[in-house]
Amino acid sequence: MILIVRLFESAVKMKYDQPVHLLWLGLAVLFVAAALYLQHAGHKLEKETKAGHHGPKSVFPPAPSDDAPGH
Repeated sequence: MILIVRLFESAVKMKYDQPVHLLWLGLAVLFVAAALYLQHAGHKLEKETKAGHHGPKSVFPPAPSDDAPGH
């Protein structure tokens, strides 16, 4: 979190002489957001795993088994 604060502190002090500088700032913000999202998702997955859940449910129906009646 300290590195994120430092990034924004330096972004405030920086002089934006060319449009490419704003592009780099936007990319930095995007990377910070992605890193925070992945950290949150990993923490959430770890909590679900400890609670006994085994990941997200499948959107596909279960495959029929060979011992199903009617064969």
